Amino acid sequence: MAGPIKLQFEVTINEENVELLKSLLINRTSKPDYERRAENSRKAIFAGEVPPIDESLLVNSRELAEMLDLSERTIHSMWKKKEMPAPIRIGRAVRWVKEEMQAWVNHHCPPASEWNWPTSQ
Repeated sequence: MAGPIKLQFEVTINEENVELLKSLLINRTSKPDYERRAENSRKAIFAGEVPPIDESLLVNSRELAEMLDLSERTIHSMWKKKEMPAPIRIGRAVRWVKEEMQAWVNHHCPPASEWNWPTSQ
């Protein structure tokens, strides 16, 4: 079997085709459409700033328990007794808004009946 074959040739194209070739090459090397749209959405949500990669807007009970240094069982107990803000449901998933929970802690963890997010100051 022979080694690689090297080819060298010269092509002359007009200005219009140069632009077409550039656009084809740029589109091949750039991110796919869905990735660009997702990135633009994330930037829009964070007012043009790139969001931290490891940050999420919502946390599950395990993550919340870690944040508050409590057990998941305590989190569920506090939620059922209305001692903390209620989570939101997305399908069957139960999640808390991370920013709300941070604000709740900063306001000394009032009972859910006294907590009014986001207007509590």
